[in-house]
Formats: sequence, structure tokens, C-alpha cells
Amino acid sequence: MSFFVLPLASLAWADDVPVLKPQHRRWWAIQPVIAATPPGVDEADARWAKSEIDPFIYAKLKDKGIAPAPLADRATYLRRVTLDLTGVPPTAQEAQTFLSDSKPGAEERLVDRLLASTRYGERLGRHWLDVVPYADSDGFKQDDTRPNMWRDRDWVIESFNNDKPYNRFIREQITADELYPDDRAARPGLGFMRLFEDEFNQANIRLRRQELLNDLTDNTSFAFLGVTMACARCHDHKFDALLHRDYYRLQSFFANLKIDDEATSASSEEIAT
Repeated sequence: MSFFVLPLASLAWADDVPVLKPQHRRWWAIQPVIAATPPGVDEADARWAKSEIDPFIYAKLKDKGIAPAPLADRATYLRRVTLDLTGVPPTAQEAQTFLSDSKPGAEERLVDRLLASTRYGERLGRHWLDVVPYADSDGFKQDDTRPNMWRDRDWVIESFNNDKPYNRFIREQITADELYPDDRAARPGLGFMRLFEDEFNQANIRLRRQELLNDLTDNTSFAFLGVTMACARCHDHKFDALLHRDYYRLQSFFANLKIDDEATSASSEEIAT
């Protein structure tokens, strides 16, 4: 399923349905990306511009008369990169190992070691779980627990640690049961489809279903499209190229969703034991 790359800004509509207005098509976020030429950096300034984005930053600093901060010492670099990639500071032993490594490429070896750590997936996984958004309970009134949601959390962590391709990462969260029905390792990713706010004992079951579909539509558009479609639930968006009709066209992909909290991703051997 590739609905998450639907070219909303270029759709053609019949005469009797809403159309995108000029202000929609001018919206900055949907304009084509144009390659920018990096500003020139002279030899004296080259030490401040080591990556592709650095010349842009350094040029702005020079325009404002601001000198870059001095290069970090090795101990500071170690602490920063370790916190960034694993979320925890380096141990005394890790610090001693890095600071005593005087051979060329010490920084690269440090980063490789941190990327290979299981803590890397825990660190990066937190950001993704905030996006989707992950929760161990329904999050509304009764706030009933979801005792098996930890499988989805662990699946996210494992995906980062295994360097899973992003397109596969998306597909397993939305259509693992359809695209990979025999892959038990992929199935926990479908936990994304259960991360809607819920009230399991709501009196109006039709309203409950519509609300969970709304939440799933909002979560999907935010996480995978990078846009907030919730405004289009009730009307055409004022600025983004999103029409009221688009919201329910996206939601239609989930219309036949069946909630099965008893489904398992365990193997036959695990079930038997």
C-alpha cells in the first residue's frame, strides 16, 4: 500500500467537488525542493565547515559577526556523541578507552561502537514512539491497560538496532498482516494500528469506532506524511493542500479494520510452552 505518498497537491477533481485554491498550491511546504549551492569557504575557515551543511551555518554566523564556538576537546566530544546516540553518559572505562586511543580514526571507531550498542535502538526508538504515539493503556476515562503493547515497543527498538530499511519499517506498521503474513517477526509492528485513544466500554459503539478511525487517520498522516490532517476532518484546510474529501479518502484504507487484542506474534513453540 502506497497511500502515504499520495500526491495531494496535483489531484484533478470533477466540477462538482471541491478543488484546491491558489493559496493551497502556493503553500511553502509543498513546493519543489531546489538544490542550493553551498557558500564558498576559504582555506582559513575550512576547519569550521566539515559537513555539507556547515558552510551555510558558518556563512550566516559571519554575516552577523558571530565567531563559531571553539572545537570541543576529546572528553567533551565523547560525552556529547555518547549522550546523543545512546542517551546515557560514557562510563569511566569507555572514557579511558577513547581518550587513550591516539590512532587516526578514533572518532569514527567510537561512533561505530555506539551505533552497534543495543542502547542506540532504545535511544532512537524513544523518538519514534513519541511520534506514533506509543502508550501502554487506552488513555481515556477507564484507561484500560494494553498488556501486549510492549511487543510493539521492542519491535521498534529492534528495528533501529537492525538498521531496518525505512520503507520496510513503514510497511510492517501498516500492512504486516497483508504483505508479510508468514513473518512473525514483522507482526508486532502492527501495534501502530492499535495506538489510538480508546474507551472500550463506550455506550455508542458506532461513535467509538468513528473516533478510533479518526485517531488512526490523524496518527498515520502525522507520522508518515508529515502533515496534520485533523483540520480537514471537518473542512478544507485553510493553507495546506488538503481537502475535506482527502481526509476520508485516507481514512477509507482503515474502514475494514478489525481490532483483535488476542492475536499473538508468538511462535507455535512459544505458545506450546
